[in-house]
Formats: sequence, C-alpha cells, structure tokens
Amino acid sequence: MNRRMRPHPHIRCSWQFHAARACAARALAIIIFGFAALFANPASAQLGPGDLQRAHALTANMAGWVALRAAMRLVVEGAGIAGSNAADTADTLAVLLALEDGDGRLDAVVVGAARAALTAHGTRDPQIAELFAEHGLSFARAKAIACLVFGQAPEKRASIVEPLDLSENEVQSCPQAYGRYRDYWLAKAAPLRKTTDGAAVSGQVELVPAGGAMASARAVLIAGRTLDEVAGFYANVVNYSGQITIRALDCQQSEIASETDEIRVCYRLVGALASGIERGIVAGR
Repeated sequence: MNRRMRPHPHIRCSWQFHAARACAARALAIIIFGFAALFANPASAQLGPGDLQRAHALTANMAGWVALRAAMRLVVEGAGIAGSNAADTADTLAVLLALEDGDGRLDAVVVGAARAALTAHGTRDPQIAELFAEHGLSFARAKAIACLVFGQAPEKRASIVEPLDLSENEVQSCPQAYGRYRDYWLAKAAPLRKTTDGAAVSGQVELVPAGGAMASARAVLIAGRTLDEVAGFYANVVNYSGQITIRALDCQQSEIASETDEIRVCYRLVGALASGIERGIVAGR
C-alpha cells in the first residue's frame, strides 16, 4: 500500500476522450472472436456467448467498484472523516454518492458489482468468497448493498433482490434502510459533494497494454468503460483537491498510491474476479 508509482510512458485517455469508443469496439471484437476465457477458467467452456457476455459485463463492473472504493478511500481520508473504519466509511459513501448522482453515471457499476459478488458467492467456494470480501463485497456486504440499491429505486430494481430470498418484511425494509443511511451519511459528507463553483477534479484513466491473458482482461475493461465512468464521477461529483488517476496494468497486487493520488487495478485481479463470476453463473444454473 501507499507505494509511489512512476508515470508510465504509455498513452493516457481522459474520460472526456470519446474517441475511445473505437477502442471499445475493437476490444469487443477481441472478446467475441478471440477471447475464450480469462486465465483458461474451466467454467468458461460451460458458458454460451450470452453468459460470457454477462460475465464480462459483471467483471467490468467489479473492476469499476474496486477503483470507486479505493478512490473514495483517498477522498474520505483527505477530508478527515474516515473515522475508526476508513474502508467501511469509504464503501458506504461510494455507494450513496453514486446512487445520489442525478446523472446516474455509476448506477450500472454499483448495481453490477453487487450482482457480480452475489453471483460469485453462489459458488460457495471459500477462496472466491475471500477474494470478493477482500474488495469490500462479502456476501453480507453485497446483500446489504443490494438492499440499498433496491431501496433507492424499488420501482426499477426489483430484480436485484430476487436472488437473495428475502422475506416480504426484509424487502419492504430496504427503502427505509436507504433513507436512514442517506440522511445520516449525506449530511456528514456534504463537503465532499462538488458544487458548480468548486475546483475541478480531472480524472485520468490509463489501460497499459499487455499480452496474453492480461490482454483479454484489458479488453474487458476497454469494452466495459467502467473505469472511465468512475473517473468521470470523481471529476464531476466529488470535491477533492487532488487529481485521481486510475491505472490498470499487469501487476501482482492492486493498491492505492496515496502520495500520487493513483489507483492501481491489476489485470490479474480482473482475471480472478472473472473466474469467480463465471463459476458463479455455472453454479446458479
């Protein structure tokens, strides 16, 4: 953690650079025609094109969640409101600020990450459960976030609570729970919400080229564009004095480099998340 990272020589793309759509189209072609599976996951052979497409979308959303919560950790610690459990504070505020964004930039990321985690936990594999818990989505936390997501817009998101086997009383309690969290946390986090005259935060995204299975992980991120959405969220919604950079690359451990305001997302992590999600889809049949 907190390791200073040197600037990488490869091209960076701002979230504002919409020509990246061409890159996304090429990445989608890689996924459709040349992408059998991340890390030769045996579960992939049991998935048809539709299920693989779903797995890739959920994987991209999970990667977006990893970056979203890590960047929020920088924000809450910088604002001095992290409290005794900085990770829990950052995760809660990441969800609430994303859902309260009037433009809905990260609705798909938050909803998709909760679905991805619940899908992966369906494997009942302790190692997969540990992986998702390490990134803020234990089964209990994913279930709680799904409840908040549903509670914020119950008329639109009934499908997210269907797999949870909640009682009628539990389902009805989700809007009330969201209201309580919203009233408490948004009042506490008021300084973090950018106003029209606030200083601009320019989010940057860099997807460092890689080969082999790492190229497949990179292709999923390019096609999903969730890291770009997270960068755009921090540029427009969150009041932060620094310039957050999200960098995806071939590395061993995803981390926060707080000295340089950089979030590092490893392609190996993306592959591991994809494997858990694909296995969860197979287990859920």
